[in-house]
Amino acid sequence: SLGGVESTMERRQIIPGQEHLPPGLLRLSVGCEHVEDLWADLDRALRETG
Repeated sequence: SLGGVESTMERRQIIPGQEHLPPGLLRLSVGCEHVEDLWADLDRALRETG
């Protein structure tokens, strides 16, 4: 399903039945941005979080 046209990233909480997922896993949902803008945003976010 289409959740939106913008990209989002979220840290998922443990949900029953998903205990096998590693802690700290991030979910990236890619929207309709230009690919170079998305790469630049991801690069900046990763550098800022150390």
